[in-house]
Amino acid sequence: MVSIDAQVRLWGGAAHAHRAVPLGKDELLREMGAAGVVIAPPSDGALGPALEPLLAAARHPNVAVKASALPCYSTEPYPLRNLHQYIRRVVDAYGRRRVFWGTDLTRLPCPYRQAVTLFTEELDFLSPSEREWIMGRGIAERLGWPLPRD
Repeated sequence: MVSIDAQVRLWGGAAHAHRAVPLGKDELLREMGAAGVVIAPPSDGALGPALEPLLAAARHPNVAVKASALPCYSTEPYPLRNLHQYIRRVVDAYGRRRVFWGTDLTRLPCPYRQAVTLFTEELDFLSPSEREWIMGRGIAERLGWPLPRD
């Protein structure tokens, strides 16, 4: 069975950490490997080693991925261009029906609107249909929720 942790936070300093010694990428990757868990927190340093296992998990049709809190992990200002290539690889691997957009609003270092427009306006590789699925249709169908009519 594939286990994917969808909510791990890496901190660069103790000022915002949830524990006395902040969790760094090396410790996280060691802990993940020992437990057989895969994750892809999108950041410039940690994403590379963690992205491959996440992409490999896409071969399982019952596995989906949550694309949330992305602005929290970028080292660049909006439109977070350093993350676009990673988002594209995840969308290419999982397809539009298994990538679910989210914000993790309480942690966003940017306005909520930018977390929305990152996907609706800035990712030029997404088709209108892909945007529709990623922004809500996919999770609604997965959960059996009816979509509101226009």
